Amino acid sequence: MLILFHATISTLIPIYITDLGWPKYKNKPLLKKTGLFFSFLGLVSVVLFWMVFLIEYKLEPMYKDYTPNDDLIGGSIVIVLLLIWLTYFFRKNKVSKKFKLFSTKIFWLAGFLFQGINVLMPYILAEINVPGNNTIFWQFILILAVLWFVFYQILNQKVTKRHLVNLIFGSVFFWISFSPVNEFANGIVGIVFAGLIILILLIRWRKIALKN
Repeated sequence: MLILFHATISTLIPIYITDLGWPKYKNKPLLKKTGLFFSFLGLVSVVLFWMVFLIEYKLEPMYKDYTPNDDLIGGSIVIVLLLIWLTYFFRKNKVSKKFKLFSTKIFWLAGFLFQGINVLMPYILAEINVPGNNTIFWQFILILAVLWFVFYQILNQKVTKRHLVNLIFGSVFFWISFSPVNEFANGIVGIVFAGLIILILLIRWRKIALKN
């Protein structure tokens, strides 16, 4: 759940929002080599501090009974490097036009439903006491559905900017519509106001992106 959330909301969507909102900076580095070096150094430092002090030395109470698995960490690094290579290798690939492209409204709905199913499904299945293996199975089905949509819709030769803008809009709009739940049920003060601001900015971005 968290992997798919951060892959979309934290990474891919912000990158594409920037590309469409400021097209003159597309494929251009915003930082020079020195800036990239210090950014990378800062990221590594934060991760090491988190891993060594908060987890290994149990300075954070929530990690009191948690010990990281070295094999899982090493495997995760290998998988990330493999994903980077695959992204670079297939960066210009498009699928055949013979696959029917969904409408822009379906793209909007797909983004909205994906975010909702991804975040709510594990909690709902846990609430009704579904066994862990079954939960993993349904999450795996969701991943397969996402991969199908990526290969045969997002990478479709007939896909347009409007399709992708609607996909992003639907994805972000789920979290905007979910803000009242976080405000009134989970006690996160101010999240509804933040959601309204994001909605205004998102509408503005949509107009700019489609115009560009």
